Amino acid sequence: MKFYYLLLSAALLFPAVCFSQGNFKPGYVITLKGDTLKGFISEHEWDSNPRFVSFKAKGIDEAKKFTVADIGQFTIDSALTYKRFICHISLGTTDENHLAPKDTTTKLDTVFLEVLQSGKNLSLFSYSDNIKTRFFVSEKNDAAPHELLYRVYVWSNTSAANDVRNKTDNVFIQQLGSLALKYGKLTDKLQKTLDHLEYREHSIVKVVSAINDIDKPALVKKKKNYAKLVLASALFVVIAGLVISKM
Repeated sequence: MKFYYLLLSAALLFPAVCFSQGNFKPGYVITLKGDTLKGFISEHEWDSNPRFVSFKAKGIDEAKKFTVADIGQFTIDSALTYKRFICHISLGTTDENHLAPKDTTTKLDTVFLEVLQSGKNLSLFSYSDNIKTRFFVSEKNDAAPHELLYRVYVWSNTSAANDVRNKTDNVFIQQLGSLALKYGKLTDKLQKTLDHLEYREHSIVKVVSAINDIDKPALVKKKKNYAKLVLASALFVVIAGLVISKM
């Protein structure tokens, strides 16, 4: 019986061991001085943009923590890239279950923005925290990216007491339309796309790709290895459970 308990414990602990030992991927960081340090970076399933990363130099087991105060960029597996910027971030929620009157407040913060696309005209970034996901764009000479604004809020008609409803400000559509016009890319086809554009990653990537003359936009294959590890761990637990049950 003791053997069965040991086998069950191993099955339950296997995923934790995998994540603790196998999430360091080849990558590099760029310091604020412009120096590039190559090594291994701990990759996670980040729900929010990270404030720091753990980095191991080649041949060194001890990890070092780099924050937004230390580095200007980090890249994992030559695919997942975050860059440091000082930018204004909107604070109003877009969760329809927790809406409030229109909130246009922002905060100036130093953050890592995830790079979704770097093109000849525009660069596209994303930033997520416990409030919402936001998208940012920058042109070549921009010191910092500008947020593509999307607001959902409660609106009330002051002349009618019972007239209360949810309203949406799709400012991001106007912003992208202006950029498309500026770079001579506002075709009838793109205008139709803008007319029905949603504030979602794949939709906005498609529009920015058109402005950058990218015919076949491709999203970054992020967290690919993480997904495989999750699947492998789940299969191991299931198989181990079946073996124990048969025993």
